[in-house]
Amino acid sequence: MVKHSVGLASVLAAVLFLALSVPALSIEPPDPGEIEGYREDGSLEERIKFAKSLKNYQVHPSLIERKIAKIRALQEGRPFIPQTFPYSTGLPSHGTPRVLAILIDFPDYSHTNEESIFINKLFGSGDSGEFPYESLTEFYQRSSYDALFIQGNVLGWYTAQYNRDHYGYGSWPYPGVKELIKEAMDYYNPTH
Repeated sequence: MVKHSVGLASVLAAVLFLALSVPALSIEPPDPGEIEGYREDGSLEERIKFAKSLKNYQVHPSLIERKIAKIRALQEGRPFIPQTFPYSTGLPSHGTPRVLAILIDFPDYSHTNEESIFINKLFGSGDSGEFPYESLTEFYQRSSYDALFIQGNVLGWYTAQYNRDHYGYGSWPYPGVKELIKEAMDYYNPTH
């Protein structure tokens, strides 16, 4: 009984440690001078509100459950196999997740790069001269020690219904982004 209580206490301590330490590291701090610049242009409060709305400071419950399962497996002397544990959100650390990229330009701001460039930079081998950021796939494959291989599709150029300013370009936090994404998805939905 004492051994079980100590094990449970260890699990709870680990969960509390994660819950209290991760929020401090989960939002990247602004670069020196950026806060002052945001104060001057009047966007600081709105940027703070936007950052808080992302809730990056919160630990997702599935991550806590996963950590508890890992600790219990170690305590019981059995292996923890992450591939068998459900992971409901985010990018996994292994496997072959599929990503969708939609290329969008605007009536007043047309694209200058071909679709093939994006296909190569996202899911191809990229440009070796830009190492370590030659391509999304190469970067994550290397970073995961060959455990994660990102694949996906690039949908060709979609021209938005309105000029770029309509969607909030130049204002923070780009209030029309959801509208723009929905518009593009509605356009591609019948064909994909």
